[in-house]
Amino acid sequence: MLLKPALLLVSLLPGVRAFATTASPPSPPSAPLPVCYSENDLSEAEQATMVEQQTLYLYNDTTLPEDKSNIFNTYFASGLKWMDSYKDKFDPEIFTMQTVDSLTMVKYMQGNVFQLPTTSNKPEDVTFELPAPSELTAPEYSLKYMPILDMAALIKAKVVSCVHVVDYFTARLVEFEPYLAITSLLLTETARAKALAYDAMIANSTYLGPLMCIPFGMKDHHQIDDEVTADGHILYGARVKPLKSSLMAALEKAGAIPIAKMQMGAWANGPIHGWGQCMSPYLTGNGGGSSCGSGSGAALGALPFAISEETWGSIVSPCRENHISGHLTSYGVFSRGGASILSPTMDHFGFHSRWIKDYGVILNAGRTGADPLDADSTAFEFVDPAKVDLASIKVLIVTGDGKAEYNNETGAWSWNSAVPLGGKLGWHWKEQMELVMEAFDAAGIAYDAVDFDEAVDMWEHLKDDIVKEWPYNEEGANMFSSSYYAVYSQTSWAKIQQFYLGHENSHRRSRWGARTIPLKLMRNINWYMTHMGKLFFNDPLWETYDVVITVDAYSVSQSMHSGFEQWVRTAKTFLVDHYQETPCLREGAKEGAFMTLTALPFKDYLNVAVGTVIQEHPPIKAKILYPDEGAIKTAFDGRTRCPYAFYDSMYPDPEACPDPNEEGFPFYGLSSSGENGLNPKPYATMRNGCIIGNPGQHLPTAWATSPYVPKYELTDAMPDEAIYRWETYGPVACTHVCPWVPSLCEYKGITCDRRRLEAEAVHLAKFPAAVPEKPFPTIGTDEKAMLEELMEDV
Repeated sequence: MLLKPALLLVSLLPGVRAFATTASPPSPPSAPLPVCYSENDLSEAEQATMVEQQTLYLYNDTTLPEDKSNIFNTYFASGLKWMDSYKDKFDPEIFTMQTVDSLTMVKYMQGNVFQLPTTSNKPEDVTFELPAPSELTAPEYSLKYMPILDMAALIKAKVVSCVHVVDYFTARLVEFEPYLAITSLLLTETARAKALAYDAMIANSTYLGPLMCIPFGMKDHHQIDDEVTADGHILYGARVKPLKSSLMAALEKAGAIPIAKMQMGAWANGPIHGWGQCMSPYLTGNGGGSSCGSGSGAALGALPFAISEETWGSIVSPCRENHISGHLTSYGVFSRGGASILSPTMDHFGFHSRWIKDYGVILNAGRTGADPLDADSTAFEFVDPAKVDLASIKVLIVTGDGKAEYNNETGAWSWNSAVPLGGKLGWHWKEQMELVMEAFDAAGIAYDAVDFDEAVDMWEHLKDDIVKEWPYNEEGANMFSSSYYAVYSQTSWAKIQQFYLGHENSHRRSRWGARTIPLKLMRNINWYMTHMGKLFFNDPLWETYDVVITVDAYSVSQSMHSGFEQWVRTAKTFLVDHYQETPCLREGAKEGAFMTLTALPFKDYLNVAVGTVIQEHPPIKAKILYPDEGAIKTAFDGRTRCPYAFYDSMYPDPEACPDPNEEGFPFYGLSSSGENGLNPKPYATMRNGCIIGNPGQHLPTAWATSPYVPKYELTDAMPDEAIYRWETYGPVACTHVCPWVPSLCEYKGITCDRRRLEAEAVHLAKFPAAVPEKPFPTIGTDEKAMLEELMEDV
């Protein structure tokens, strides 16, 4: 049970275990975590206790489920009982997954909306053909933007050594880290040792496969060995997790070599981590979030590929801001075991990498089958995308002549909505799709091209009465806005809801907070998702088309809420196919736009097969623009942790922007609130976490304005001046901090003994209002009423 500060203080007095600086991270229990409990197994007192444990429950709704066979509530109750049973056996810093013995909500949904695979193969069962090795010898060629398969051919043929490849990409990360702030931790020693060992194996004709010796980075929430895993959060700068990442183990088994852990937005939100702000190598602003380091590193050519993660936009956003392609895996492909997971319902893994033709190798090596550490991981049959019969594929292309139009009466520009305008997506869409159709004609891929309105009419599931009327009502209440909070009511977020200093030091302090919602509403959301999932996956459209290409990154039918497919887990590939120079930005700035390819779960390889045809089409491939390395160093020379000078000088000549619809017009160039419908600053601005005096600021001013130094170069990775509001929470750390992040207190030498606890009690008595109840907003009563009305609609 999560205790109030006063109760927590009592619990830590003599006779109860305190958090001492010498404590080592606890080991996970030897026995599997408990299976899902039936509500019939729980007494009324136990059920009441479970509700009480959700101390930030919205609306104080303690209604018990009416349908005792409802799997979702069983899972929800099980999660709370698990939290209570293992609270003394698990470090609260671990952020674990439900195990294979747990019947998770998502698996329950998937088993009801489509049949899980009954056949499977293993990664070693799938073989890939390498291209003929280049006749060039080192150093006459560049590894920087070389496709993985080409690099693999050179390595296997001993044209280049593993050590050379690892050293090259490590040096590139080090060279650009002072400018982009994208690397959390270098793994140089272990990476080089593996490279030396692999060179010896290759010399003895032992070859592990196409990923052997290929360096990669990963979002810094995976534990590999005994290194620090910080989750982008300043308070976790000394945290070592006892559980190892299953995905990292799978990739290493295939011979890939991890060389760096990449920065991520603090607690997986936004581009601002505890040590600065990730930036895009294309000089258009930040690197997106929260997988900012992964996306930026891959775009820079400092990583052949980088593992990323998405709850709701954390792979899409770095694709958009770093102009790098990426893939969001479908249901159960990559295990999340051993990684820090905040939302088991929506979190799933993917990656960023420039060349789509390499995606099959990454997907095959990373799939883990049914991993005991992740109940949603699933074994299935994978196919080498290069061996797919292209003539057997049919693609639906949603096209349209989207463009800006000038209204003579209003004197303003506006978008004509022929295709949705989603940020950078939509501009030049007609020209993009014409090239795609040209590529398909050359490759023999069948397709139909329809406009946006025609495409919406083709989806039968959108004609369902529930879909048409719900989850929106006349007042605009959105069930999905609450579903975002709902996903945090399980496991990890349930354990840290009261860890206010953690929220104070992340973007969540002002945006999402740590909310949960009533069981009744949760039950309705689950019903709706299952109902919609059945309609969606059994829509007749999927009987005709294997892949659908849309401008919308989230909704393949372009009419569902952006959270829907995060729950049901389709396969999505984000292919950057259009680049342009932008003359009204600083020198070296370039933009890119992507299309989204969607396939059904476990059909990721079809996206890759189709995406490869598109990207390798000569007129499309010729459009690729790479980052300007000299311009990067000039733009960020002497940067501060929050790069204020960069944002102050982003627009040297706003008048140089071309007119709308012309090449080079900024993709963020329209604004309904701007003069003449134009955006005076059509690019990213400094995010709230860095804006001094903003309610969302979470980097202390002195720290934010100090010169940027990489985290891995600091002698003190978590100085007091780097922790937002440490002057408030530090004096009561044993009460308000150490229970949540004991590694921080151990690092700072804080021992929660009797003397320290007595001192904190005196401090709290003297300053009872020193620590606020919560640093984030709550849903108001008006929204509560609207949501309750939505419940009744079901």
